Amino acid sequence: MLLAGDEFGNTQYGNNNAYCQDNEIAWLKWESFNKNLFEVTKQTIALRKQIHSLQKDAWWSNDNVNWLNVWGKPMQQEDWHNLGVKALQILLDDKWLLLINAKAESQTFILPNCAVSQWKAFVETTNLTFIQSQEVTVSSMAFCLLYRVDN
Repeated sequence: MLLAGDEFGNTQYGNNNAYCQDNEIAWLKWESFNKNLFEVTKQTIALRKQIHSLQKDAWWSNDNVNWLNVWGKPMQQEDWHNLGVKALQILLDDKWLLLINAKAESQTFILPNCAVSQWKAFVETTNLTFIQSQEVTVSSMAFCLLYRVDN
């Protein structure tokens, strides 16, 4: 869910109930407009409309989502409880791959073994375009959405 101003980096300074505030906490700060964040938000909203698994009428099931660890293998019980690993991959509809890195440092991901495929970055908060290797490094506190292009 986005609140007014989230799309360009507005903040309420941790106040989650700004509706009762008639001061700078609730006012939009247009002077601090983050154009890059705004563009990523626009791209993400547009892609959500294209990816069936991200639409409201389709909830994730084992048929259309695979939870993968940073090594491209299915998440195991111990992966979910490993506090040192703050990153994962989500494969949607066998063609969209979301790489999420919530760590303070970069994370290298090994892409899942999907036939002969090439991955293209669609939305990313790191600097990737075409992926030429099975390994992808995502910057700290960043994500990347890849699309599988079959040869």
